[in-house]
Amino acid sequence: MHTKTTFFRRLTHLLTGLLATLCLLVPGVRTVADAFTLPEQLIGVTQGFLEFTVEDYLATTQTAGRYEIQVNPLDPRLRMPLCSQQLDASLESPALPLGRVTVRVRCDSAAPWTVFVPATVRLFRDVVVVTRPLKRDNVVGEGDVALRE
Repeated sequence: MHTKTTFFRRLTHLLTGLLATLCLLVPGVRTVADAFTLPEQLIGVTQGFLEFTVEDYLATTQTAGRYEIQVNPLDPRLRMPLCSQQLDASLESPALPLGRVTVRVRCDSAAPWTVFVPATVRLFRDVVVVTRPLKRDNVVGEGDVALRE
Protein backbone atom coordinates (compact mmCIF):
# COMPACT_ATOMS: atom_id res chain seq x y z
CA MET A 1 0.00 0.00 0.00
CA HIS A 2 1.31 3.43 -0.88
CA THR A 3 1.52 5.67 2.14
CA LYS A 4 1.57 8.91 0.15
CA THR A 5 -1.57 8.01 -1.84
CA THR A 6 -3.51 7.11 1.33
CA PHE A 7 -2.38 10.32 3.04
CA PHE A 8 -3.44 12.54 0.11
CA ARG A 9 -6.75 10.70 -0.23
CA ARG A 10 -7.54 11.33 3.45
CA LEU A 11 -6.41 14.94 3.15
CA THR A 12 -8.64 15.46 0.10
CA HIS A 13 -11.67 14.00 1.93
CA LEU A 14 -10.94 16.14 4.99
CA LEU A 15 -10.61 19.35 2.95
CA THR A 16 -13.77 18.57 0.97
CA GLY A 17 -15.71 18.08 4.21
CA LEU A 18 -14.32 21.30 5.69
CA LEU A 19 -15.18 23.24 2.54
CA ALA A 20 -18.74 21.88 2.54
CA THR A 21 -19.17 22.78 6.24
CA LEU A 22 -17.79 26.26 5.65
CA CYS A 23 -20.21 26.85 2.77
CA LEU A 24 -23.17 25.84 4.94
CA LEU A 25 -22.13 28.02 7.88
CA VAL A 26 -21.37 31.25 6.00
CA PRO A 27 -24.41 33.52 6.43
CA GLY A 28 -25.57 35.95 3.79
CA VAL A 29 -24.46 33.92 0.82
CA ARG A 30 -26.96 34.23 -2.02
CA THR A 31 -28.25 31.06 -3.54
CA VAL A 32 -28.86 30.51 -7.22
CA ALA A 33 -32.64 30.81 -6.69
CA ASP A 34 -32.21 34.31 -5.24
CA ALA A 35 -30.58 35.57 -8.44
CA PHE A 36 -33.82 35.29 -10.43
CA THR A 37 -37.17 37.05 -10.42
CA LEU A 38 -39.68 34.28 -9.80
CA PRO A 39 -42.87 33.94 -11.88
CA GLU A 40 -44.87 34.33 -8.65
CA GLN A 41 -43.38 37.81 -8.20
CA LEU A 42 -44.42 38.77 -11.73
CA ILE A 43 -47.95 37.47 -11.12
CA GLY A 44 -48.14 39.40 -7.82
CA VAL A 45 -47.05 42.65 -9.47
CA THR A 46 -49.59 42.09 -12.26
CA GLN A 47 -52.41 41.31 -9.80
CA GLY A 48 -51.69 44.43 -7.73
CA PHE A 49 -51.44 46.65 -10.80
CA LEU A 50 -54.72 45.37 -12.24
CA GLU A 51 -56.56 45.79 -8.92
CA PHE A 52 -55.43 49.41 -8.74
CA THR A 53 -56.23 50.07 -12.42
CA VAL A 54 -59.71 48.49 -12.28
CA GLU A 55 -60.58 50.35 -9.06
CA ASP A 56 -59.47 53.60 -10.71
CA TYR A 57 -61.51 52.81 -13.85
CA LEU A 58 -64.65 52.03 -11.83
CA ALA A 59 -64.26 55.25 -9.82
CA THR A 60 -63.61 57.37 -12.92
CA THR A 61 -66.58 56.00 -14.86
CA GLN A 62 -68.76 55.93 -11.71
CA THR A 63 -69.61 52.29 -12.38
CA ALA A 64 -70.90 50.22 -9.50
CA GLY A 65 -70.08 46.54 -9.53
CA ARG A 66 -67.66 43.89 -8.46
CA TYR A 67 -64.76 42.48 -10.43
CA GLU A 68 -62.63 39.35 -10.60
CA ILE A 69 -59.04 39.26 -11.80
CA GLN A 70 -57.45 36.05 -13.02
CA VAL A 71 -53.78 36.20 -13.96
CA ASN A 72 -52.77 33.36 -16.25
CA PRO A 73 -49.92 31.18 -14.95
CA LEU A 74 -46.46 31.80 -16.34
CA ASP A 75 -43.96 29.16 -17.37
CA PRO A 76 -42.14 28.10 -14.16
CA ARG A 77 -38.95 27.69 -16.18
CA LEU A 78 -38.91 31.45 -16.81
CA ARG A 79 -35.61 32.82 -15.45
CA MET A 80 -35.40 36.61 -15.49
CA PRO A 81 -32.39 38.23 -13.77
CA LEU A 82 -33.11 39.66 -10.33
CA CYS A 83 -34.23 43.27 -10.67
CA SER A 84 -32.42 45.73 -8.40
CA GLN A 85 -35.20 48.30 -8.90
CA GLN A 86 -38.95 48.21 -8.39
CA LEU A 87 -40.78 46.40 -11.19
CA ASP A 88 -42.82 48.67 -13.48
CA ALA A 89 -46.22 47.47 -14.72
CA SER A 90 -48.33 49.06 -17.46
CA LEU A 91 -51.39 48.07 -19.45
CA GLU A 92 -50.28 46.92 -22.89
CA SER A 93 -53.65 46.16 -24.48
CA PRO A 94 -56.52 47.02 -24.59
CA ALA A 95 -56.88 50.59 -23.32
CA LEU A 96 -59.67 49.62 -20.90
CA PRO A 97 -58.80 47.21 -18.08
CA LEU A 98 -61.68 44.83 -18.85
CA GLY A 99 -61.84 41.44 -20.54
CA ARG A 100 -58.65 39.82 -21.78
CA VAL A 101 -55.74 42.12 -21.02
CA THR A 102 -51.97 42.02 -21.34
CA VAL A 103 -49.80 43.69 -18.70
CA ARG A 104 -46.23 44.67 -19.49
CA VAL A 105 -43.94 44.07 -16.50
CA ARG A 106 -40.59 45.75 -16.97
CA CYS A 107 -37.28 45.96 -15.12
CA ASP A 108 -35.09 49.01 -15.82
CA SER A 109 -31.97 47.89 -13.96
CA ALA A 110 -28.49 47.24 -15.36
CA ALA A 111 -29.82 44.10 -17.09
CA PRO A 112 -33.22 45.32 -18.38
CA TRP A 113 -35.98 42.92 -19.38
CA THR A 114 -39.71 42.95 -20.21
CA VAL A 115 -42.34 40.24 -19.73
CA PHE A 116 -45.92 40.34 -21.04
CA VAL A 117 -48.35 38.76 -18.57
CA PRO A 118 -51.84 37.78 -19.83
CA ALA A 119 -54.83 38.15 -17.53
CA THR A 120 -58.63 38.29 -17.57
CA VAL A 121 -60.70 40.94 -15.78
CA ARG A 122 -64.42 40.21 -15.35
CA LEU A 123 -66.81 42.98 -14.35
CA PHE A 124 -70.12 42.04 -12.73
CA ARG A 125 -72.83 44.64 -12.28
CA ASP A 126 -76.59 44.80 -11.94
CA VAL A 127 -78.62 44.88 -15.15
CA VAL A 128 -82.35 45.01 -15.84
CA VAL A 129 -83.85 41.66 -16.90
CA VAL A 130 -87.40 40.44 -17.50
CA THR A 131 -88.77 38.02 -14.94
CA ARG A 132 -91.06 36.13 -17.33
CA PRO A 133 -91.44 35.64 -21.08
CA LEU A 134 -93.19 38.59 -22.71
CA LYS A 135 -95.25 38.61 -25.89
CA ARG A 136 -94.97 41.26 -28.54
CA ASP A 137 -96.96 44.44 -27.82
CA ASN A 138 -97.32 43.58 -24.11
CA VAL A 139 -97.13 46.48 -21.71
CA VAL A 140 -94.16 45.99 -19.41
CA GLY A 141 -95.03 46.53 -15.78
CA GLU A 142 -92.98 46.92 -12.63
CA GLY A 143 -93.39 43.24 -11.76
CA ASP A 144 -92.05 42.16 -15.16
CA VAL A 145 -88.51 43.45 -14.59
CA ALA A 146 -85.85 43.01 -11.93
CA LEU A 147 -82.22 43.85 -11.28
CA ARG A 148 -79.83 40.90 -11.45
CA GLU A 149 -76.07 40.60 -11.46
